[in-house]
Amino acid sequence: MVEPKVLSEKVIFDKSNWIKIVSAKLKFPAGIVDWDFLELGEIVVTIPVDKDKNVYLIREWRPAHKRYVTEAPAGFYKGPDDEAQRQLQARNEMMEEAGFDCRNLKKLAVLLSGARSRQKIHVYLATDLFPCKKAPDEHEYVDVIKMPIDEAILHFRTKEEPIAFTLVGLMLAKEKLK
Repeated sequence: MVEPKVLSEKVIFDKSNWIKIVSAKLKFPAGIVDWDFLELGEIVVTIPVDKDKNVYLIREWRPAHKRYVTEAPAGFYKGPDDEAQRQLQARNEMMEEAGFDCRNLKKLAVLLSGARSRQKIHVYLATDLFPCKKAPDEHEYVDVIKMPIDEAILHFRTKEEPIAFTLVGLMLAKEKLK
């Protein structure tokens, strides 16, 4: 398989370190190709599951979809390449959005977002939950939804288009909990 040579990368749009558009020039054996992509940073996601295998999801208005969506608690991670700091941010997002902290947090996967975007999504399973509410960000208005994990997976497979990391996280969590 041929690996292209990256000749250059240039940020052509930067919106407050949340979204960047990068223009790259790549050299293949057949010639040079221009390739633009989004750079979106990292996200941490938690799948909070209680002792009865209920999962706690949030429902929030998402401007990109122009509707309410149901998803796992998640947020941006802007820190150093440090797993302990990512886990701390994952727990923080879970406290802000779902009202829980946990005594046990295990990484389930690191997902990549797609061919035209550069983003890592760190997915964690949170168990041994206990109530711990932090004030949400000023722009967050969320409802917490509790349901059995099997029902949540079925819901996203039959009734509601899921945020991808939520469905993948639920399926990985179910497998890990067996």
